[in-house]
Amino acid sequence: MRRELRVLFVLVLLIPLCLSADIFWRFKKSTSRVLQDLGGSSVYSTPVQVNGASGTLTAYAFDKLSSLEVGRELKQRLAVAKDAGISDATMITAQEDGRVQKFLVIPSTHGGSASIVLMFEQSLQEVKKRGGKEVLEWPEGLSMLPGTPRFTASCAATRTTFVTAETPQEPTTAMGAAESALKGAGWSAIPLSTPTFKLFVRGTKTCVTFAIRSVGATQTTLSVMQRDGAGK
Repeated sequence: MRRELRVLFVLVLLIPLCLSADIFWRFKKSTSRVLQDLGGSSVYSTPVQVNGASGTLTAYAFDKLSSLEVGRELKQRLAVAKDAGISDATMITAQEDGRVQKFLVIPSTHGGSASIVLMFEQSLQEVKKRGGKEVLEWPEGLSMLPGTPRFTASCAATRTTFVTAETPQEPTTAMGAAESALKGAGWSAIPLSTPTFKLFVRGTKTCVTFAIRSVGATQTTLSVMQRDGAGK
């Protein structure tokens, strides 16, 4: 069951985006070297809107390191300060050559030795366009979910939206609230799930939700990825 959940999670997360993403093999040496030295394999890259501004998304798969191990190594190797851009220990922010990079380290469903890193990248100029005072809102169709959005990304080519939000609720409580809200909006849960990781479908749409809280953290991070139909 654990292996099936993990494989299903990777398929739902990666395969839809790969349908229209541009595969590439040339990276900035500093960034790619760190991820590849850790054992990460590049999967795809695609243009996205990050917090309403232009950016790119690159995905890396790790077969032999857990999300905690990858997160710890990234913070150390990228020389990220302990309190710099960290949100619930899953989002790491770094800056390189005038570009801002946010690394979202996604754990496997049962804390196993497989993980995925989503790297959202923008120029510093694009980041400044948004400013620091604008309040992020839930995308259309997801406003009923619990928590305050802290990060959003969307890809028009694959009709995919990704959101991370923070809530003081415990992970299982936050997921219970999210499940109730989604079911109330007409979504149906897929049987393969856990108390903090769930898959939903509604027509041609798929929704992946998972909630985590790091040891010592006071907030739970609720992450939601919604995709509508096949890539264009």
